[in-house]
Amino acid sequence: MSKGYQVLIAMLDSYFGQDYIIRKITYDDLDPTSFDFELSVDFPKLKGVDIGVGNSGPRQMFRIGGTGVIGIAVPRQNGISLLTSGKRGDGLAKTLGNTKLRWGSRVDNLEEVKYYFDAFKKYYDSL
Repeated sequence: MSKGYQVLIAMLDSYFGQDYIIRKITYDDLDPTSFDFELSVDFPKLKGVDIGVGNSGPRQMFRIGGTGVIGIAVPRQNGISLLTSGKRGDGLAKTLGNTKLRWGSRVDNLEEVKYYFDAFKKYYDSL
């Protein structure tokens, strides 16, 4: 399993325990050199959140520990993106107005991943 997937699930477990449900997994089959994916995740206070890994490298890297970038998009009325859940939404950077979050967090940089998930958790707790 990819390092990106392992880190993503570890962070979800760390920040939310068992208080989330993965509703859908979508893979990027258009690019044969990557194994990017999106999860549609439901939390008690927020349904249909897109959390995924992009730029993960060739498919073979998924088996041997490829990395990538974690990104989160949340459902918002009048959002510019179509989320995996079918809802409209925006990325975390646009939602929070924080340009430091614009490109997500690199899987291989734990401080960056924690900063990104801290921002998402703070947003979630404010709902």
